[in-house]
Amino acid sequence: MTMPLPLDEQHRLIVNNRALVYHISRQIGSSLEYDEKVSLGFLGLAEAARRYNPTIAAFTTYAALWIRAYIYREMMAASGIPQGSDARKVFFKIRKVIRSIEGAGQEATNERVAKRIGVSEESVSRIRALLFGAHVRLDAHPDVAKLTGVKSDDNPETSVIEADGVAKSKARVRRMLQRLAPVEREVIKRRFVQDPPSTLQQIGDDHNRTREWARLVEVKALRKIKATWERTRESA
Repeated sequence: MTMPLPLDEQHRLIVNNRALVYHISRQIGSSLEYDEKVSLGFLGLAEAARRYNPTIAAFTTYAALWIRAYIYREMMAASGIPQGSDARKVFFKIRKVIRSIEGAGQEATNERVAKRIGVSEESVSRIRALLFGAHVRLDAHPDVAKLTGVKSDDNPETSVIEADGVAKSKARVRRMLQRLAPVEREVIKRRFVQDPPSTLQQIGDDHNRTREWARLVEVKALRKIKATWERTRESA
């Protein structure tokens, strides 16, 4: 089992890859508010930083999978798709199947897709409406096994979305933010939710403090968020 990176290195990866969260949050349209997608995306980014093994892929490739996974989980929860349903099976396979059918010169009708996956046409129709209504590109998800070296059954999308007993993401985000002091909440929102984000210098200046003060507040807040995240996951 790969040991997690040092906390300072995890923090560096999170800070240096904020733009990836904003980009993916804009790319995935849905009924979720933009700020909510960003918050969920940063949870995914933090999880990617915690799990990252530099020998398997570039961090941006690996992180994108986790960011999308956290956002998609909430999309599926909001759409009322139950755990273990055919619709979830379709969710993970539909892109590859459609590309395969169209690559053979055929129209990827719901009937053909359903037959290939082994589910009902209704399940295919439901997921197509969810994905296409959310303007999600079919090529938005790279081949997990090829890019990350992990089996499809263990990839971030499956492990996050299929985790039984995990509380709704929105509630977890709220709990994590509630545990922060007001100034910590402000720093996190300005650094990781606000777009464009404030610099550490700007935050320090606004509080008549230094850039280093703002950095330390940020580090402390991220550690609290990580600790809360671990507790909620263990109790799930």
